[in-house]
Amino acid sequence: MSAKVANRVGEVSYTRYGTKATIVEYVNNKKVLVEFDDEHKYRYYVSYINFKNGSISNPYDKSVLNIGYIGEKTYDKFDSNIKHIYGIWTKILTRCYATENNTRATSYKNCEVCEEWKCFNNFLKWYLDNQYKCDEQLCVDKDILVHNNRIYSPEYCLLVPERINLLFIKSLSLRGTLPIGVSYYWFNNDKYLASMKTGNRKNLHIGIYNTVNEAFEAYKKFKENYIKKIADEYKDIIPNKIYDILYNYQVLITD
Repeated sequence: MSAKVANRVGEVSYTRYGTKATIVEYVNNKKVLVEFDDEHKYRYYVSYINFKNGSISNPYDKSVLNIGYIGEKTYDKFDSNIKHIYGIWTKILTRCYATENNTRATSYKNCEVCEEWKCFNNFLKWYLDNQYKCDEQLCVDKDILVHNNRIYSPEYCLLVPERINLLFIKSLSLRGTLPIGVSYYWFNNDKYLASMKTGNRKNLHIGIYNTVNEAFEAYKKFKENYIKKIADEYKDIIPNKIYDILYNYQVLITD
């Protein structure tokens, strides 16, 4: 006579993030179908012992800073490229939603991530669709396409080589009230210095001027020409869309 199968349908457990899970089908100790009690009603099979001890994973639990969630996996989590992209995603969330124990930089104050990208699977798809071969790290840039953009989203971001990304860092905490590219001349505060940082993090001295506007206009002209030069260097690497955006980029005094 065969052993009687236990009827454990209806038993409840919880994920580490507090999401309720209920057994909706019990096959045996090694195969239990659970359903998570949230708007997605995600289901998957797990062993009964893992269910009982809470070793269950809801892909919609907000596991990163109580903001980001993984989504239903369609990829190999052990793939090194996937791991790299996951690291980029978590850094973006940290920039925008850091806690008191993980203070974000001034440059990212009031920045946010769109709802779509709060799901790693969605961000991953965008990244893979826009990824291209490059000998340096590709960075998610939110500043090139839209001036003073504060939102990370597929509409407003580009995937660019790190050297190009660094050209558009604003350094807001260091600038004070002067326009971008302009600072007081250290030998004479009645004059103004125009300078810029290159994609190699080096500081280029452009010139010394009598007024803020003169210094800014010198910076603007130099920076736009420099961006064109870098775009030409990367023309055979970056997509045509990004090349065109860089070549037509205009520096604004409100940057």
